[in-house]
Amino acid sequence: MVDVRNSIKEWIEALLKEGLYLMRELKKKDDSRFRAGYQAWYTRGLPIVRQLLPERLDEFTNLYDDKKALYDISGYLLDDNPSTGEFRHAYMIFVQQYRIFESAQTRIDDVLTNIHGLVQAEILDSELDAAIELWKAGHIRSAGTIAGVVLERHLAKVCSSKNLKIVKKNPVLSDFNDALKDAGVHDTANWRGVQRLTDIRNLCAHARDREPTKEEVDELIRGVEKITKTIL
Repeated sequence: MVDVRNSIKEWIEALLKEGLYLMRELKKKDDSRFRAGYQAWYTRGLPIVRQLLPERLDEFTNLYDDKKALYDISGYLLDDNPSTGEFRHAYMIFVQQYRIFESAQTRIDDVLTNIHGLVQAEILDSELDAAIELWKAGHIRSAGTIAGVVLERHLAKVCSSKNLKIVKKNPVLSDFNDALKDAGVHDTANWRGVQRLTDIRNLCAHARDREPTKEEVDELIRGVEKITKTIL
């Protein structure tokens, strides 16, 4: 339980740090980095708000897309030439959204028993959604790296749920894959499939002789989507 709490706290802290960075970028006249990074931030933060602050979920989502409001962040992102006033309005909206997300930190201990499995599952899904957004935006290596993290966390969770012991102090993806095969959780075909995805992940996460291709990372993302739904 402590590991789960720490994992969620680390996840929130990372998104808060990323949010502050986006906030600074939004204040600049050249807001291209905010535009490039906001969707992934929102996608990854949404399940945290949904599980920890359900009473503020509508407020959080409406700041992004509110059909009744004159202006929201989605409208700002669609505006290629916003005015100075629109810049300021978008900034204030994002600050408000950030503050809502920030308050999630105070709720972790109160609701942890109810979200033990739910948040982890949603975090994996949201990370994969973020990887897809990055892939669509052309950030191929980053998308593959995030998808690889999802795969490793999922296999680690499966090993833990089945009480499989890993000898290494700091196991990696291939160690979890081997343990699941040795325990008969998945067969040789699945083991080879995970090895293939691991190779693509390594190509993304480490400097190599060449860049990963868009097709390879698409294969990785689709493979991780399938594994998280079938290897449980």
